[in-house]
Amino acid sequence: MITDCHIHIQPIEMFKPRALELMKKKRANLDQISEFCRSPKAFLKHLDESGIDRAVLINYVAPEVIGFTSGVNQFVAEYTKENPKRLLSCGSLHPRHTSNVMADMEQLLRLGIRMIKIHPPHQLLFPNDYLTGVKELEIIYRAAEANGIPVMFHTGTSIFPGARNKYGDPIYIDDVAVDFPKLWRPAIMDGHGIFSGSATSQCLPRH
Repeated sequence: MITDCHIHIQPIEMFKPRALELMKKKRANLDQISEFCRSPKAFLKHLDESGIDRAVLINYVAPEVIGFTSGVNQFVAEYTKENPKRLLSCGSLHPRHTSNVMADMEQLLRLGIRMIKIHPPHQLLFPNDYLTGVKELEIIYRAAEANGIPVMFHTGTSIFPGARNKYGDPIYIDDVAVDFPKLWRPAIMDGHGIFSGSATSQCLPRH
């Protein structure tokens, strides 16, 4: 079975104008991408044509940089209902954009979200910011750990306007691995860009 673990099927209408403009410049097939984001049937047909059995559909909350609100969770939950065996939902919480993080985690569970995405350069935080007072992030990790929900981290750089690449260094995931040893934490775009061959080689072999 072939599974693509990183496909951005997201609500296009949430993109901030600057972010969408960048997409238009960088993605010649944006119309096709937009169709896939609107139509799970069209996307499933594309998976068939590409020989892909399953796909994890990446969504995350990043209102400042991209424009994504917590509404992405409802979006991906509804989208994956078309074929839950082939379309796997990845949602998100933002520790600085929640008034009740436990209630929001319970909502993710009710929606059947299969994975949580943390995107430090777009969410403007370090993965280990729970050590400096962002207790909501610790609660997210604890709840994910307790419920067997993997947490995916973006590591590396981003070219979107407003992104802060200092947050993308994978070394900060080391603290998460130490403090939450039962948390499954795939890192994507690992060591991409300015961090290639640096912290990754020190962090990942330990865990």
